[in-house]
Amino acid sequence: MRANELIELGWRVCGELIDEDNKKYLFVVEDDEGNWMVLHFYTAPNNTPMVEGFYERSLNDYFYYSLCDDPNRFLETFDKFRIYAKPDWYDTEKNWVNEQKDFITKIKSIYNTI
Repeated sequence: MRANELIELGWRVCGELIDEDNKKYLFVVEDDEGNWMVLHFYTAPNNTPMVEGFYERSLNDYFYYSLCDDPNRFLETFDKFRIYAKPDWYDTEKNWVNEQKDFITKIKSIYNTI
């Protein structure tokens, strides 16, 4: 996953960290309502592309303020954060992307009927 792909899915990218060697892609994204989320794209041991999400409201104060202060720096310490937190959700990347596209299609159809 790349930042431009997330933008096409309707997200605003506030921070990113790409580790090509380990096939790990981290993003801090924001939705239209101003909610932030950390997205972690990785390859599972069975070679399945996966994504997991961490909602900003699920972070303890230390990590929340770190995230809001400097999203890119927060992503640099993501592995330390992962020791203390479980994802709020996870899915295969393909399924998650399809859900995002379906959501965008539904939103556009609502706006077209107004």
